[in-house]
Order: sequence, then C-alpha cells, then structure tokens
Amino acid sequence: MGFTGGMRLPLSLPLQMMFTAPLWQEGQHDALKRYMANMRAVCNTPETLPPPRPSLFYHGATRLWDYRPPQDGLDGRGVVFVPSLVNRTHILDLLPRCSMVGAFAAHRPTFLLDWGSPEHAHQDLSTYINEKMIPALQIAALQTGGPVHLVGYCMGGLLAIIAALLVPHLVHSLTFLATPWDFSPMASPEERAMIPALRAGCLALKHQKRCLPSGLLQGLFLLKDPFSHIPRYTKATEDTEKFLALEDWIQHGQPLTPDVALWAFSECYEHNVFHRNALVWAGQSLCFSRVRQRALIVSPLRDTVVPPASARAVKTALPHADVLQPDTGHIGMIIGKHAPQDVWQPIMQWMQQGS
Repeated sequence: MGFTGGMRLPLSLPLQMMFTAPLWQEGQHDALKRYMANMRAVCNTPETLPPPRPSLFYHGATRLWDYRPPQDGLDGRGVVFVPSLVNRTHILDLLPRCSMVGAFAAHRPTFLLDWGSPEHAHQDLSTYINEKMIPALQIAALQTGGPVHLVGYCMGGLLAIIAALLVPHLVHSLTFLATPWDFSPMASPEERAMIPALRAGCLALKHQKRCLPSGLLQGLFLLKDPFSHIPRYTKATEDTEKFLALEDWIQHGQPLTPDVALWAFSECYEHNVFHRNALVWAGQSLCFSRVRQRALIVSPLRDTVVPPASARAVKTALPHADVLQPDTGHIGMIIGKHAPQDVWQPIMQWMQQGS
C-alpha cells in the first residue's frame, strides 16, 4: 500500500463536527475523546492507494486496471468492475487483505475500471460511456476471448446497463451492487426541495467551466444520515489500518462534472427514468426489455444509502433477474467482515453457474 501527501483535512469536517452535539449534551466525555482522537488520526493519515497494476487502457484520467497475475493461467470469462463516478475506485481494492476485486482475481480474469477525476468540466455521461467505458470493455473482451461479466457498484450499475444495451455482444451478465433504480425512496421531501437550488448551482458551475467539488458531494451524503459516522468514531477501533483507509476513502471523494450532476438530479431524481423505463440515449429510447443477459441484483438489507426498495426495483425492468439480499450495509457489502462469504462468494458461484 503506497502513501502520498501530508495532512488532508476533510472538507466536510466542520459539518460533521456539528452532529457531535448529543455527545456534549449527554456528557459522554470518553466517547468525545475517542471521537477527537480518531478524527485527528484521519486528518493526519496520508492518502492510501492500492499497489500499482498494469493498465490495459487509458483515456485521460480513466484507466482499466488488469488484476490478472503474470502467467496466471486462469480460464473463464473476464469480470469488469464498474464503480460510481462520485467516489474513488479503490473501495473495491481497499487493502490487500480486504479487496473484493482481489478475491475475484484469484478465480477468474478480473479488471477494474478507474474513472479518475474529470479532465474537463464539460464531460457528460456519453463521454464516460462511449469514450471510456465501451473501449475498456472491448479490450477486456479481447483479452479474455469473449463477453465479460459486468459488475456495477451503486451508480456504476446504471452505467453498466446502458453499456449492455449499447454493446450487448461485449456483456455476458450484469451484477448490480446496491444500484439505485427506483429513485422515489432515495430522497425525502425535504431533500427533494433542495434539487432546484442544486440544479441552479450546477448551471452556474457549468457556465464557469468548473466541477462540483467533492466536499459538497460529501456534505450531501453526510446530511442524508448525519449521525451514522458517530459510532465509527466513538467505539474502540479493532482494525486501525482498515478504519483509517476507509475513512480516507469516505472523506475524500471525487468531483463531478456539472452535466453528469444535472443528469442525475433531473433524469434520476426528478423523472425517475430508469424505473419508468423512459431512458433516452442519443435521441433514442433504450428499452430495458431488450436486455438479454443474465442479471443478479445484490440489495443489502441494511443499506441506508440506497434503500432496499430502490435497489430491488431492478426486478421491474428485469423480471427474471436473481436477487441476493445480504445482511450488510452499502459499504459493508464491499469491505465488511462477512462480505467474503455473504456477498463475494455467492456472486462468484452465480457467475460460475451461468458460464
């Protein structure tokens, strides 16, 4: 694991600190001491990044990382992991001993699409899919001799199904890891009332040719469940290395281009185009009934980021999809203590059955 940089203060830190008020009011001094000690450790921890991997494809900051060991001799269809655009990719390869991608790579040819930070503020969703994702899938398919298993995490699942409709010959199966589909449970009325202001802010940033800063996005995530971080910072840490690596990932996201943010606010949250089967791409409707690939919906029961009702709604578009409901949360399904046996292994077995 490489380390770079020095002190990295989370941009959402002042907002996060506001929600420690109950600890002060209730006189929980020991909990406050642990909270402040953990916060100092997070702020003073250098950036953690996975070991370098060979890159099979690059476009600007985007890379397709090759997790196949040299002369591995692994057979079977390849697997391509597609993360969200909002957070950094390496949650799927957090530590050598806590790596979902690494676990898959031990059994079949595995690749990780790393979006990187936007090179330009004018990039829209078609840039990411047509210029970055589809060429990466072409290379992965050529490397492994056929269409690949496509695994999309959170927003990455939406990008994955679009790609499956545009280039079906490159995709053998689809796995949705906590992917939001029905956006009606995704935001409260109070949160929806913020959308016009967020849209106006995006338009202003677009005019200025600037991206939405990651701190703003992290603040929005924090406001969605503002007290969820308190237990992490106040309980005794069993695994300090993992805690610091995870918090570094949570606290430092990636900027989002205005066009992608506007698409998310308008098409997803306001018009709910995926759940309504009303997605339009390059002027044409993309009908989900055309999806012929096997599909697996992984919907964690304790997910507070993507409620299970939202993730399971993929069944409305893909009625023959299989469903896995692990007793985990949104991040726990990727790096939790029970993730290997409750999530990773069942997905690998499902892929094997379909091969």
